Amino acid sequence: MLNEDKIRLMCRLASYENGEGRKVLPITGYYRSDYISLEMLKSLLAGTLAFAAVAGVFVFYHFEYIMENLYRTPWTAYIRKGVTVYAIFMGIYLIMTYVLAALRYKNAKKSLKRYYANLKKLWKTYTVEKN
Repeated sequence: MLNEDKIRLMCRLASYENGEGRKVLPITGYYRSDYISLEMLKSLLAGTLAFAAVAGVFVFYHFEYIMENLYRTPWTAYIRKGVTVYAIFMGIYLIMTYVLAALRYKNAKKSLKRYYANLKKLWKTYTVEKN
């Protein structure tokens, strides 16, 4: 005889594995610090590339001025200003990445706990049927 509660539970578990579980299970495969470090490393690379692209567009936009004043401009001041802006940008970006990665990891762990609780319920239904 079919047990409707068991079928619902199995459907719920299967939909989790095919939906939210595909995102959650890889996240929970890491320790918290490893996951956050990996996300911050990816953000550091992406933020650096984005900053370089914006700086390149800025330089190309002002290329005529730069070429006209190539020898009269105090480049060290501009370089210091660029490094300062980069440091501020990356600091804010990495703080945001840390917070988001920590929240994502926390939510993934909660979701996985509910999944394991449902698996435990399903296991209990099998052991009850045996006896």
